Amino acid sequence: MVDALAADDRARTDFLKACLTKLGLQVTQNTTTVPSLSSLHISSLDPADTSSILSSLQELITTDGEHQYLKDENDTFRIEKPEAWNMESLQEALPDDSKEDSGKAEEGIVDYNAIVKHLVIHEDVPLSKMTPYFNHHAFYSNLRQYQSQMREGAREFGSSIVYGEVITSTNTILEK
Repeated sequence: MVDALAADDRARTDFLKACLTKLGLQVTQNTTTVPSLSSLHISSLDPADTSSILSSLQELITTDGEHQYLKDENDTFRIEKPEAWNMESLQEALPDDSKEDSGKAEEGIVDYNAIVKHLVIHEDVPLSKMTPYFNHHAFYSNLRQYQSQMREGAREFGSSIVYGEVITSTNTILEK
């Protein structure tokens, strides 16, 4: 049964891509079955809130050399600040077979719990080039308008968000 599914995988993905394109969505033509993880971006309507989030996590943060890591039950996140690319970041962004192999289980399936995820802490609204598929400026502008029209409880709803294009598990992220 697995062989039959594997044999039809390309036709299945081509059909799904065509359906999504017809709906007006942008679909990558890359045939990679598992997309690489994107960075997670934490931002807030009020920059002080982002700092508060980071300070509330201080007991879970460890330092290894010049990098800070946030470790929990399932994942390890490297805490980063938004900045221009430097040579070290470029080197780390390049594919490395040894890193990839360390995150794979015996069957060749990627063990996402073993991969270090990138958590970008924004002290200001992220630039659109950092998150090209989500406009933080429009989101926070609409949020301000919504909050001005609402009464109690609307002040905090949506004021801090975690955005990522490709993540491992929505449930795991929501629990955090």
